[in-house]
Amino acid sequence: SVLLIGFGTALIISSGLNNTKLLLILLLLSIVTTAIFTALAVTTGFFAKTRIQALTISLAIWAVLLLMLDYAIIAIGTLLSEQMLMQFIIFSIFINPIELIRTSFLILTGNGAVLGPKFFAFIQFSESTLGMLTYGAVACLWIALPLLFAIVKLRKEGSVWMR
Repeated sequence: SVLLIGFGTALIISSGLNNTKLLLILLLLSIVTTAIFTALAVTTGFFAKTRIQALTISLAIWAVLLLMLDYAIIAIGTLLSEQMLMQFIIFSIFINPIELIRTSFLILTGNGAVLGPKFFAFIQFSESTLGMLTYGAVACLWIALPLLFAIVKLRKEGSVWMR
């Protein structure tokens, strides 16, 4: 509801401007991002033994997804050929929800060209219906898989919630 209030206010204030599509894209991606990280947080909470441990694990997940994975890609990129590096970067977009959302924003706003001419075919795919469905399916997997892991853990423990 906070997202809707914030974006609704921005939409009302900027109603005279021609950026309604941009705000709706931002709202959609914000909701998806919130859903992904809520699913990760719920799963982390089920696997952690204490609140401090859950917070520590959450911060570690955040650091890996936001910082470390990008540094690892840069480091690995020095060892790969140009073609393999492009494939690796494309793969990394889908295994990192933050990169998935960033790239989705670029594609949905028509700014995929910032990825450069080497990624022209990838941009064309991403802008297609199949590409959009792929992005949506991967985002849904990022939401569903952590929750599925939590459900499996609850069932193994014989939780009251799963009866």
